[in-house]
Amino acid sequence: MSLLLRLLQPDSFEARASADDDFWYTHAPSGPTKTGLDIDETNVIQIATVWACVRVIAETIASLPRFVYERLEKGKKKAINHPLYNLIHLQPNPESSGMQFHETMLHHLLLWGNFYAEKQINQRNELIALWPWNPAQTSVERDRETSQLMYTLQLGNGKDPRKLPRERMFHIAGLSFNGVTGLSPIANERETFGLAMATQEFGSRFFGNFAKPGGVMEHPGQITDEVYKRLQASWQEGHAGLHNAHKLAILEEGMTFKPITMPLEDAQFLETRKFQQNQIAAIFRVPPHMIGDLERATWGNIEFQSLDFVVHCIRPWLVRIEQAWLLQLFKPEERRRFFAEHVVDGLLRGDFKSRMEGYAIGKNNGFMSSNDIRELENMNPIPEEQGGNTYLIPANMLPAERALNPEPEPQETMPEPEEQPQRRERMRSAFTRWFADATARIVRRESAAIGNQAKKFMGIYALEDFEAWLDSFYGDLPAFIGLQLEPVVSSYCDTADLNGQAGTFCAAFLEDFSGRHISESKNLILATAKQADRSVRFAAIENMVNEWTEGRAEHIAEREIDYMAALIQENMI
Repeated sequence: MSLLLRLLQPDSFEARASADDDFWYTHAPSGPTKTGLDIDETNVIQIATVWACVRVIAETIASLPRFVYERLEKGKKKAINHPLYNLIHLQPNPESSGMQFHETMLHHLLLWGNFYAEKQINQRNELIALWPWNPAQTSVERDRETSQLMYTLQLGNGKDPRKLPRERMFHIAGLSFNGVTGLSPIANERETFGLAMATQEFGSRFFGNFAKPGGVMEHPGQITDEVYKRLQASWQEGHAGLHNAHKLAILEEGMTFKPITMPLEDAQFLETRKFQQNQIAAIFRVPPHMIGDLERATWGNIEFQSLDFVVHCIRPWLVRIEQAWLLQLFKPEERRRFFAEHVVDGLLRGDFKSRMEGYAIGKNNGFMSSNDIRELENMNPIPEEQGGNTYLIPANMLPAERALNPEPEPQETMPEPEEQPQRRERMRSAFTRWFADATARIVRRESAAIGNQAKKFMGIYALEDFEAWLDSFYGDLPAFIGLQLEPVVSSYCDTADLNGQAGTFCAAFLEDFSGRHISESKNLILATAKQADRSVRFAAIENMVNEWTEGRAEHIAEREIDYMAALIQENMI
């Protein structure tokens, strides 16, 4: 008898449908599958392959950075002050982190085909939290009078159901027939999952009985039912299960033991499990190597399989989620200006070299600019005056007719000396960029350290302790400032005639700048803390230092280069 027939036999499992079971009175796809096992969204996760598929998709998407952006004329920038920024990026509700919330979202979508979350609205009609609903207890109906969708949550325990209109519900649907509710992959492929669970349970029972009888015991005569039951119980107790494997057997009453070999048909067991593993992976669109099946994975194709996972498995879910954010969380008047999306760069780093080589071909052949490439890489554009939109053409390529009839070479002319003001402006522009890059590293260190410390003080309200930490932090910062700015300031001083005093001037400027910059930063922080309400002062500090990374370095660079130029001019005079 083949393995599949044995799995489908009623005697294979205790959980088989009897005449009194509800199986006979329920509608498909309810009740047991053809294997005799009940399969639903709550117990299907016991199948190892299902657990692996759900986990890899949910963890991958939940761990991606998520940001709210504001569209610019060219490019975009993070809208850190938008009310939805923290809700999408960090914490959708007070009880869940962004990672936990989005893991739950994908768990519901992958098994039930739907994710429901109640919108919590404050008195100003602002969305302040999302609270997930159990999809197994949620139903969607269309009101007969208004034709509007209504969502109902069955609370159980004798409590009245909770009902919400469409505008109070955040709902993401998977593959759908009606365009409203998604189809459950488990309900629609329940026979596939039932067979997988059956083979898994068969294997457990197989080894629970020490794989199968290792032989047959023969008695020379006849035995009574009582002796038969005693011998069976004794053998089962002493030799069944892996913990009793290879124990010494003592026979009685002239009985003999004849060992038998495992029939070849039991090799189908492993083949069936492997087939079910691949079939379930195909349902979830997960490459086999990502759930531990490396049979056909090689170093040459595993990278492309990972890219296939991003493009064909992860990307459709990201689009569903991002469109749901836009249409259900943002107000209609905001949608043309603001949007939210995931950053998937980290998933594509494995093929970074190939992307860079492709961009190099495009740029070197003149059909891509630096800003075209930066847009594809989710980066802000380079200003046009700095060549961001310039298309380069190889100098060694020209039309064939020009090669046959070359133009006469123009006579050499001596280049006119560049006017001094133009030269000074070019130098100023270059050093301003370099100064801004160095200052940006300083500002990022301030923003990260102070923002993290402000989070730790939230709910403590101890401003004096925070000021003490601030003094300690800024006491160590001058050394870092000097390390970042000394090369730029020193190079700038070398362009001027300072009568051998460039080193002295450079050191004095760095010391002066450090003092002014630290004083400015501390004053901004403490002023923000004192102006804000006591309960939110540290949140206000965190928001302010986060904003420093958006333009503060450029402003400082413009101011300090002009100030340094004036000091040098005064020294030269």
